[in-house]
Amino acid sequence: MNRLRVGIYGVRRAMNIMRRGLAGNLAQIVAVTDPDAELVRNASDEISSLGAAAYTEFGRFLGVGLDAVIIAGPPGRQASPAIKALRHGIDVLCYPMPVSMLDEAFLLERTVREGGRIFAFAEPYCYRRGVMTAREMYRNGDIGKLLSVEATRVGREPLTTKVPKGEAYLPSTFMCSASVGPMLFATGLRPLRVIGMETPRAGFTSSKGAKHASAATELFEFDGGAVGRSFHGELSCPPRFTLTMCGETGTIEVCGDRLLHHDYSSGRRVSSDLRRSAPRFPGANYYADDLENAEASAICCFIGKLLGDVDSAACSIDVWRALDISLSGLLAYRSVLDGGRAFMMPDTRTDDGREFCRGDRFTTDPDADAKYRLPPNKNRGAGKQETLI
Repeated sequence: MNRLRVGIYGVRRAMNIMRRGLAGNLAQIVAVTDPDAELVRNASDEISSLGAAAYTEFGRFLGVGLDAVIIAGPPGRQASPAIKALRHGIDVLCYPMPVSMLDEAFLLERTVREGGRIFAFAEPYCYRRGVMTAREMYRNGDIGKLLSVEATRVGREPLTTKVPKGEAYLPSTFMCSASVGPMLFATGLRPLRVIGMETPRAGFTSSKGAKHASAATELFEFDGGAVGRSFHGELSCPPRFTLTMCGETGTIEVCGDRLLHHDYSSGRRVSSDLRRSAPRFPGANYYADDLENAEASAICCFIGKLLGDVDSAACSIDVWRALDISLSGLLAYRSVLDGGRAFMMPDTRTDDGREFCRGDRFTTDPDADAKYRLPPNKNRGAGKQETLI
């Protein structure tokens, strides 16, 4: 079988994928580009040594006979290249986050739906061993009807890490996919309403040039009646990821690579440590112990889906689920600015949901039209709260 020809938009992610062979044996990375032409030129020799060609022009990159493109450019700048690739007849795998405004969600969904191409979302935390096992256990009915779900992803970047200008103005809720993603992926639920809150902006955040708050939380009401909470961001603590799913008959707890099942179906608690349990479902090779292998799993699910593998397709995150995740962060930030008011979540699978997003260009991008520009955090000056009309 001929390997799929894959291009990568985003030099930094491309180098990691190629150096570590994260694309697997069924795909060949043949082209790399980046919105920063200088990055491409500086990496061109290594890109060539790894068997790919470097391009400084996105149009030329799309014209080299690609089967798929991995969009992994600067956060907040993913929608435009993804849409261009889809319109070029190329399937797309996008790293967080796919859209930075509601109107981009409308355009991306329409492009996928009308063009018939495949769009998938690569959030590595969804493909960790504990999350994938929790997902299957829940779908097998191991904890009964879901009542609540919570996820946390926090940690601290080195103080030497400087935030690129394009990322400095992204709101605190924007990069919610490492917590919201596993919640929605594991449960299959759709958020109906979201409320957002954010912490103050700590000195270690502002010292790196970031304008947003250090961390944020999103509260949810889901279809089916369950509630949820996501918490993510930068705190002075060791890196931590947790997922907790509470149902009528039990609870599943994921903490790092550890998974606990507390079963109350017999009337008393029976707890099991499933950390080293054998895979229990088809396609279990698509989960991983660590984040790097989980990244490979996300890519391999996408490649497998393109090749018609049923297990891969079942594990791949489509455009509608990706927008559920991304819009959660965008509308949670509206809630932050509006004093914690709950915002209804549009369902982009429906005409009404798509129309809700159409034309809404509100963004924290400092280069945006002034009438659509939002502040990058809720405080202006000495604690004055910003509000959205």
